Amino acid sequence: MHRAREPLRLDHVPDPMQIVEALGKWHSMHATRR
Repeated sequence: MHRAREPLRLDHVPDPMQIVEALGKWHSMHATRR
Protein backbone atom coordinates (compact mmCIF):
# COMPACT_ATOMS: atom_id res chain seq x y z
CA MET A 1 0.00 0.00 0.00
CA HIS A 2 1.69 3.19 -1.16
CA ARG A 3 -0.95 5.32 0.58
CA ALA A 4 -1.01 3.61 3.96
CA ARG A 5 -0.30 6.84 5.83
CA GLU A 6 -3.15 8.75 4.23
CA PRO A 7 -6.41 8.26 6.16
CA LEU A 8 -9.42 7.03 4.26
CA ARG A 9 -11.80 9.88 3.56
CA LEU A 10 -15.47 9.00 3.35
CA ASP A 11 -16.25 12.32 1.68
CA HIS A 12 -13.88 11.49 -1.18
CA VAL A 13 -15.26 8.88 -3.58
CA PRO A 14 -12.71 7.55 -6.09
CA ASP A 15 -13.56 7.17 -9.76
CA PRO A 16 -15.75 4.07 -10.27
CA MET A 17 -13.66 3.13 -13.29
CA GLN A 18 -10.52 3.10 -11.15
CA ILE A 19 -12.25 0.77 -8.69
CA VAL A 20 -13.31 -1.58 -11.49
CA GLU A 21 -9.82 -1.56 -12.97
CA ALA A 22 -8.21 -2.19 -9.57
CA LEU A 23 -10.61 -5.05 -8.83
CA GLY A 24 -9.94 -6.49 -12.27
CA LYS A 25 -6.18 -6.45 -11.70
CA TRP A 26 -6.54 -7.90 -8.19
CA HIS A 27 -8.87 -10.66 -9.34
CA SER A 28 -6.77 -11.60 -12.37
CA MET A 29 -3.60 -11.56 -10.27
CA HIS A 30 -5.06 -13.96 -7.71
CA ALA A 31 -6.76 -16.08 -10.35
CA THR A 32 -3.43 -16.80 -12.06
CA ARG A 33 -1.74 -17.75 -8.78
CA ARG A 34 -3.70 -20.98 -8.47
